[in-house]
Amino acid sequence: NVTRATLGNGLKVVIVRDPFAPVAAQQITYFVGGNEAPKGFPGTAHAQEHMMFRGAPGLTKNQLAGIMARMGGTFDAFTTNDITSYFFAVPKGDLDVALHVGAIRMAGVDDNEAQWKKERGAIEQEVARDKSSPFYKLSEKLLAHMFAGTPYAHTALGTKPSFDKTTGAMLKKFHNTWYAPNNALLVVTGDVDPKAVLARVKKLYGKIPAKKIPAKPAIT
Repeated sequence: NVTRATLGNGLKVVIVRDPFAPVAAQQITYFVGGNEAPKGFPGTAHAQEHMMFRGAPGLTKNQLAGIMARMGGTFDAFTTNDITSYFFAVPKGDLDVALHVGAIRMAGVDDNEAQWKKERGAIEQEVARDKSSPFYKLSEKLLAHMFAGTPYAHTALGTKPSFDKTTGAMLKKFHNTWYAPNNALLVVTGDVDPKAVLARVKKLYGKIPAKKIPAKPAIT
């Protein structure tokens, strides 16, 4: 029940048929996270995750939210030190819409200063919330102690000072550098026809050009 493929542009695709319920889920994982943040700007990957919901060429923030609300699905994302992942769960008949949204956002995003100024407050609230949690503070201290000298000594959350210095242009550069089909894994699961899904993925994602991905930081 597992179909695997790699498109010509390097996008890895895994499709798992599970007819248990009439739903489908899509998850796109980019192999970039907190470890790849520019020096002095922790949380850049996390900030870019937020900006993916601010709109893209041909898809505004309100359109994205409205589409998902009408489908009755769920969508969200998360960032770790190693990856940034975006997921949708929708009625199976709406999978094509989720695939289309994923392709649009892989090709480009509205990382401009005006949108970042609107989003910065939301992500700084997340920082304030987590920094006030005793459990998060304990986790921070554990990571700093266990992984001292490596990027894993810090979480991917970021800090208010780093976000205050971040610009829309910096986030655009980050997206242009790391968000590429040859740096991503697309997983689709649910009550789907794998052959039909793969054909649709090839049509929507196959035309997005591959990029030269920078070397990952060496970690001992």
